[in-house]
Amino acid sequence: QIGRPVLYLKHKERKEVKIMFRSISAVTIKVGTYCDLDCVYCFQQHDIKTKNVVFDKYKELVKFLSNPKITFADRLEIKLTGGEPSLYTDRIRIAYKELKKLERYQPTTLYFTSIFNGTRIEKMLELMDEGILDSYGCKLSWDGIYSSSKSRLTKITKYDDEYFRNVVRTLGKSKYGKDVLVRIALTPNTVDDMVDSFKFALDAGCRKIEYYYLTDCTEYADSTFQTKFIKAFNGIMKLKEQVPDFNWANWETLEFASLLDQKNDLLRAINCRHLGKMLYIENDGRIAPCGFFSSDALFPNCQYYIGDIMNGFYYDKVKSFISKYKEVPMCNDKQCVNLHCFECPATNLFRTGHMQEKLFQTCFERTYERNTYLENKDRFPLSLNRSKKAYHYTTDWE
Repeated sequence: QIGRPVLYLKHKERKEVKIMFRSISAVTIKVGTYCDLDCVYCFQQHDIKTKNVVFDKYKELVKFLSNPKITFADRLEIKLTGGEPSLYTDRIRIAYKELKKLERYQPTTLYFTSIFNGTRIEKMLELMDEGILDSYGCKLSWDGIYSSSKSRLTKITKYDDEYFRNVVRTLGKSKYGKDVLVRIALTPNTVDDMVDSFKFALDAGCRKIEYYYLTDCTEYADSTFQTKFIKAFNGIMKLKEQVPDFNWANWETLEFASLLDQKNDLLRAINCRHLGKMLYIENDGRIAPCGFFSSDALFPNCQYYIGDIMNGFYYDKVKSFISKYKEVPMCNDKQCVNLHCFECPATNLFRTGHMQEKLFQTCFERTYERNTYLENKDRFPLSLNRSKKAYHYTTDWE
């Protein structure tokens, strides 16, 4: 039973769902489902990535988003994902053309971003040249100097480690080397080479780099991994000292968190930065709070839909989702001061049955990051404007 759409509720009823989903800052669309890689840590189901299904409900989506009762941030990010988006560059052009029509009906400015694996880096750079993709919001998923042999395990012969190193070189030589974020998954397979991977990207001309945590990795709590993490973190910190214009996104996160009040802004440490501010649109038009609650995800019992673009939001479903998400966090949130911490609510739901029951996998790493930042922050110039730009979507903690 889906309940009544939020769009057609009386104002008094709509106030109950006003806290979340009251101002949308991002809409995610999967332009196509097929992917030419099969990364070992990918959260998407393998079978979905072998199919070639494209999104084609742009008319319905624009009509849905044009409803005056839906409010948006001043700038609305359209995240174009896959599968592998670089396989669907013509579809991205269609998405841009069709969705820009929303600006005729809503007082917001759209900008388009994507995250891609690099197999067709030139195609994505062309979209940036054309002004379709916003380079600052785009991300290259790399996984380090042994990207193919240790993480991606591709069966396509040409996609070897050197191929993906050349991808990084291509990005670094382009005019977008300082804009596009190069992302390296922090895994047992990549941690040993993390410093060398960062150095390689810097030498190639890339200046915006980060490692990122998997949403579920029990090895993070292992002492052997933690020792390797310390070595990697300290090594990257030395690189930051050696390269003045190196934008280390992890350090930027710590920098931004240092601006928060430990009492009033504590919710940022226990809330998802995107839930309630973005919509994930399935190919069939169903709306999920994010991709981890969609049919894409590996988690079989976490699919949750809060509406569809033909009928609007489902009031009962939205209300129920907010209620479950707003449960008291089942962690030491009153004492924890790691304001940059994050655990995926969908992963928690799958593993524990509750969105707010924590896995405690990254407590050591988060604490080490914060303590090291506090000890060394004066060694590096503060770039508050850049930090605020990167975390503009977190300015509303409620």
